[in-house]
Amino acid sequence: MVTVKCTWCGKSVRRYKSKLGIKCFCTKLCESRWRTEYYTDPEHRKECNTWQGRKHKQSTRLKMSRNMRGIKKRPLTQAERQVQHSFWTPERRRKQRRDMEALGLWTPLTLKDDWSLYKIQSNWTKSMLDHLSPELLKQVHTIGIFDVERNKNGLVRHHLFPRYDGFVQGVFPPLLRHPCNCGILRNHDNHHRSAPDITLGELFTRIEAYTGKWLEQAICLDYIRRFNNGERWDKNTYIDSWSINHEQNNGSRRRSRRVAQSKRVVK
Repeated sequence: MVTVKCTWCGKSVRRYKSKLGIKCFCTKLCESRWRTEYYTDPEHRKECNTWQGRKHKQSTRLKMSRNMRGIKKRPLTQAERQVQHSFWTPERRRKQRRDMEALGLWTPLTLKDDWSLYKIQSNWTKSMLDHLSPELLKQVHTIGIFDVERNKNGLVRHHLFPRYDGFVQGVFPPLLRHPCNCGILRNHDNHHRSAPDITLGELFTRIEAYTGKWLEQAICLDYIRRFNNGERWDKNTYIDSWSINHEQNNGSRRRSRRVAQSKRVVK
């Protein structure tokens, strides 16, 4: 530890080197008094306010006004969502990852362990409410979706055939995020599962017999064929496709949460 002087009152205090900053204070009161005097000085306020003198567009001012008054934004139309989705092309997503890795803000995929990649790649890519059976949907509307504050006994999605078991056996991730592998149960019960609800063979049979609309249905059928022929998931082989799907999944999960919140029924 080293001895320094309080910036406000000059009192000597001892601090660890790792905790030293440009300003040091002996108490929160001294820090508060210094901030009050410093930030009420017009010259200092002008230096700190980087937005001073900038002119905003009318649309930006309207948005700021609505946010300050707590007015919620209207939901995006289908056309607006399509424009927003088309902006993030695979090339743009790859560039974003390269830039973020170069800045040190994202962990390079090559430095992630296999399980971390697999766990995210096999996660749900969209809300599964549209793919649940009428019986399960009835439970959702009766019990409600899990919320850490408002509905702790609510329901959550879970993989009937667990992701870790799929990782150990080298199952291709799209097979685990298929609607046929989606079930619902209370959040508490989800943390105490000890065995898979279905076998891998049963999952393959369900996917092959699936007649609903699923974007990855043809891909999943091809993965089943390849798995039966002896191919397995490998980090280095699928790392490039994961870098694209991961960003798409992030957006899908954010949209899924908004959809779930709008349909949540709190018991």
